Amino acid sequence: MSRLRAFQANGGKVYDLFIGQKKESKRESKRIQIDKAVVRNRKLAASRETIGNLTILNTGKKTWAYEFLKSIRHA
Repeated sequence: MSRLRAFQANGGKVYDLFIGQKKESKRESKRIQIDKAVVRNRKLAASRETIGNLTILNTGKKTWAYEFLKSIRHA
């Protein structure tokens, strides 16, 4: 509270300060959401590529390993 009083006494506008902080927090939350989306997309892309390179899934024989890998492919 004392910092706000000092800020106001030095000619600062408290309303503008709060609005600026609110806008900055919105920008930061937006950046975090975008970062999470990028990480999620990269994980999905990486897992798809490694799953596609497995020959056991391409041969078509239904073994226990084939069934297991097929079930985790869509997880």
